[in-house]
Amino acid sequence: MMPNKIPIAVLDTNVLFPLVIRDLLLWYAHFDLFIPKWSPTIFEEWYQVMLRKGVPEKEAIKRIKNVEFAFPDALVICNKKLEKTLILPDSKDNHVLAIAIQCKAQIIVTNNSKDFPNNYLKSFGIAKQTPDDFISALTYSNQNTEITAYLEMLACKINPPITHHKMLELYSQNGLYKTINAIDVFYREII
Repeated sequence: MMPNKIPIAVLDTNVLFPLVIRDLLLWYAHFDLFIPKWSPTIFEEWYQVMLRKGVPEKEAIKRIKNVEFAFPDALVICNKKLEKTLILPDSKDNHVLAIAIQCKAQIIVTNNSKDFPNNYLKSFGIAKQTPDDFISALTYSNQNTEITAYLEMLACKINPPITHHKMLELYSQNGLYKTINAIDVFYREII
């Protein structure tokens, strides 16, 4: 990430579900730790994942609408001509790289590391990061803002309430181990 500049990051479908990862990413974006970007295709994939995971259709639509409302500038319409020129191991991911190029993103946040070869991404000035690497890096580089975002997110967890320790447990269940360490360090400093 670039110092003194808010990074632009494309959020792949697999970081929008599950809720615990998406929620933390969006709180960080709300506090201007990064600028999120996505496409209608990413949202359609997210919608399909939610339905497969048992989220009722009405709730899936509501979640998408809420995110669109909260970040109206995040939507990027994919340039299909550009998408067709890209060569990734899974051509279904070409649209993710295309929108990253279009919006001048520095990072693609994804759990599908193998589908985004480092050297190919570097040729476009883009890196990939897992959500754990991305969130923990943001946490360490923006300590004061991060802890404010995290505490506000916790305060909004009222139905049911979620404690700091329960949140860390949820992060552990979702593979956010570096994030746990980063957040817990700053959380312990303020309590």
